[in-house]
Amino acid sequence: MTIATEHETAAPTPADTVEPTESPDLPAAVRRHHRPSRTTTALTALAVVLALLAAGLLLGWRHSAKQVDAMRHQEALRSTALAAAQTYAVDLTTYDYAQLAAQQAKLAGESTAAFQATFANSMKTLGPIFQQLHATATGKVVDVAVVDATDKQATVIAFVDQTASSKQMTKPEAQSSRVKLTLVRKAGAWLLDRVDLV
Repeated sequence: MTIATEHETAAPTPADTVEPTESPDLPAAVRRHHRPSRTTTALTALAVVLALLAAGLLLGWRHSAKQVDAMRHQEALRSTALAAAQTYAVDLTTYDYAQLAAQQAKLAGESTAAFQATFANSMKTLGPIFQQLHATATGKVVDVAVVDATDKQATVIAFVDQTASSKQMTKPEAQSSRVKLTLVRKAGAWLLDRVDLV
């Protein structure tokens, strides 16, 4: 029978054996590689949020830019229609019995074929009367407003003061009127298409 001495070490039992989960000899960076840190996860989430935010801002900017372009386009339509209506209202209400043909030619370049035909028919009746009376008139737009304007048509209300004279008048007479001008847009230009007293 053999008795162990104090110099002999008893063999470890399986319960006493502990397997290290990570080798202490490995660098810390390698040991952390197996599990993402909280900092890495937070940075990833932040990157996703920023990407989504940037995409949203880009879409919003594009939508806003389209709105701005549409507003500028509408403003340009109204501005050009307003200017054209002012010119046409003056040309329509200003005449000289000795130059009726010149007035008609000028309006022909500012109006549609339909309006030119209407104006020509009116002048067949009014022209001889103007010439007989030596009638002249000067029109002045005192106020004007665009009712509506699209890419194809615009409606403008103009307040016009007209000063007329003839050989039957002892002095010029002033008359105010309100007219509605309907304009149509062709080749980027506004043309007078209809005039109505309102």
